[in-house]
Amino acid sequence: MLKNQYSYPNSLFRYSQTKILTAILLSLITSSSYANSVSLNYSQLEQQISLQDENILLKPAGAGVNVSFDLTSELSLKFDYQTWQDDQQASNLSTVDIDLSTIGGSLSYLKDNWFFSASISASEDDITYLIERRDTPYRAEETQTTSLGLNIGYGGLIDHWMYDFSVGVQYTDWEIDSMQLDPQALPPRPNDPNPLLTNTSKTDENTTNISTNAAIARYWQLTGDNGVLAGAMFSWNHQLSGDNDLASGNNPPPPPRTNTPTRTSRVGGNAPTRATSGDDSYGQVLLYVSYDLNSAWSIDLDTAIEVASDNNNQSWAAGLSYSF
Repeated sequence: MLKNQYSYPNSLFRYSQTKILTAILLSLITSSSYANSVSLNYSQLEQQISLQDENILLKPAGAGVNVSFDLTSELSLKFDYQTWQDDQQASNLSTVDIDLSTIGGSLSYLKDNWFFSASISASEDDITYLIERRDTPYRAEETQTTSLGLNIGYGGLIDHWMYDFSVGVQYTDWEIDSMQLDPQALPPRPNDPNPLLTNTSKTDENTTNISTNAAIARYWQLTGDNGVLAGAMFSWNHQLSGDNDLASGNNPPPPPRTNTPTRTSRVGGNAPTRATSGDDSYGQVLLYVSYDLNSAWSIDLDTAIEVASDNNNQSWAAGLSYSF
């Protein structure tokens, strides 16, 4: 199959990255004496795929994990891993299959009401086009990105209300591999070892984005350790440099989900915003609610929609967190 012979399977990407991440996490868990937390989530995204004569909306979904460590009273470290999958049938009797994964981490520093963070993430977006009833790929695209980000913000607490404002910059390196077969030359059997490869291309590019974020939330104390936190966040992203057409046609997975570095608000930064949405400027609105079951366990739900982008994609996520 084309995906196995001519692309780099992301199973190797996931295995190597997960193995390194697991070793780091085990070391931190055994050595940390401050507060730690582990979150499991299930989320769904939207991604538009442009074919020759139609556009297809895919909604990849999958599970992820977020681990956070307070190394000191001012310094915290976070790691994230997430995958999504989906497939849809097009009108020309072909099937589009999408497989996304992302891994990364961030280091945050809190001083009074100010917070600073640096992050790194790596993602892979595999799209395979299959001919119906043959199960034979005739086209495959693989997008790998590596992103570096810096963020600075200010947050505070007024009675039961929490707020924060932040600005950030993100640099993303893109590597895109595309493979194309002549549909007329496809073998009649899917196990044919020699499909005719007619076109290949490789693209290396980079983009730089800046973002501004404003978040507000309120906490309601119920009984004992029970409580509800609800809030909203608005962010605006602008692409400073890079090829807008490149970003528009090859959306990468979003970077890992990392909560706001401040201790006062959990709303900012929860949105699964993309490294770029395919527009040079676009916004995103996030709504968020969290319920503390007790002092250790909590559940949360958030939903987000893009504003002023080409497709105004939506996403949602549900999670369960344990603090120790």
